[in-house]
Amino acid sequence: MNVTQEKFLSILKQFVKGQPAELTPNTDTNELLKLGQIHGLTPVLGYALNNYVQKASGVDENLQTLSEVFIKTVMVQYNRIWAFEALLDVLNQNKIKVVLMKGCVFNKYYPEKEIRTFGDIDFLVHPNDLAKLHGIMLSLGYEHNVAEKTVWGYNRGREKYEVHTALMPNEEALSDELKAFISGAYSSCLPTDRKYVFVLEPSYHFVFSLIHIAKHMRETGAGARMYLDLALMLKNEKDLNFDYIKNTATKIGFGRFLNFALHLCERWFGVKANMKYEPVDESAIISMEEYVVSAGVFGFYDRNPAVARIRNSDKGVSKISALKKFVFPSYKDMRGGYAFLDGRPYLLPVVWIIRAFDGVFLRRKKASKIFVGMFTEGENAKATAKMLEDIGLGMKLK
Repeated sequence: MNVTQEKFLSILKQFVKGQPAELTPNTDTNELLKLGQIHGLTPVLGYALNNYVQKASGVDENLQTLSEVFIKTVMVQYNRIWAFEALLDVLNQNKIKVVLMKGCVFNKYYPEKEIRTFGDIDFLVHPNDLAKLHGIMLSLGYEHNVAEKTVWGYNRGREKYEVHTALMPNEEALSDELKAFISGAYSSCLPTDRKYVFVLEPSYHFVFSLIHIAKHMRETGAGARMYLDLALMLKNEKDLNFDYIKNTATKIGFGRFLNFALHLCERWFGVKANMKYEPVDESAIISMEEYVVSAGVFGFYDRNPAVARIRNSDKGVSKISALKKFVFPSYKDMRGGYAFLDGRPYLLPVVWIIRAFDGVFLRRKKASKIFVGMFTEGENAKATAKMLEDIGLGMKLK
């Protein structure tokens, strides 16, 4: 990592410890601002550096932007959280069981919940309640914009929701152990002050979050914010059962990755889990750090998506098969994103035509980058494949 990336993590460590952060004169504030933006942590940086910015003389434009984004984000997030609370009241009145998870739960571990941003607010509902919920959402003026196999999306102004009927799609492709864990979501939740609104039990939520991070790591990447969530949960959640976390993660095949994730939380944020975890190979965790920091919250910044596509096809050795899979994806890969395809595999050629039109006319630059990357990113694919293997994510996650 370079000096600014190290300073970025140093600020986050001080944030976790509740200490005001400061900058050294040689800090590249332009790069610091960019790191905040790509990791979805600009308001966190603004919060951590607020005292420094207020007291400093001649503050540069980048630090001023951090402060402005911090203030604006608090206002926007306050309104989004208020709107979500109102929606939960309506769903509760209609006796729709809702299980809260991800960002709308993690934000309670932050010193101010408004600085933990999220693109969508995710929550879980039972499949039997989806049709009723859909009618309610439309009656409230929400636009229905996504209908995948286990995820339905709704928008209204700044409000964005992803309604899940399962914690992971393609459950039939999971291992028996992972399938059993995922299917236990509805029985692994705790009540809230609303009769029909629940929250995932903390230890279960921690393991699920580990799986969620692993999924993104295995695709294009998972950034610092995801590990910051874990660190703040480790620091502030008093009801974590570490025996359960370790045993469950090991049982479902994520024991090694848990070990690396806990080391990362300790190295970056100074938070040590109250459990024994094994030493890790220094070169492996350095590679992991570089992978996480370099490409942002979901690994999209300056990273060619072709890397993951090559890596997931014969572990990076067959570029041709990866290219074929990109141009002609399988029915199994496509049925989640195209609702009309589910149960109708004979319509797969129609999806290929739609994707070709989308790639050529709507997202030409991205499609071209992926296509070219199939022939130029082989070495990067091999390097990330080795790193993932080293940290316990060599298997393909559905």
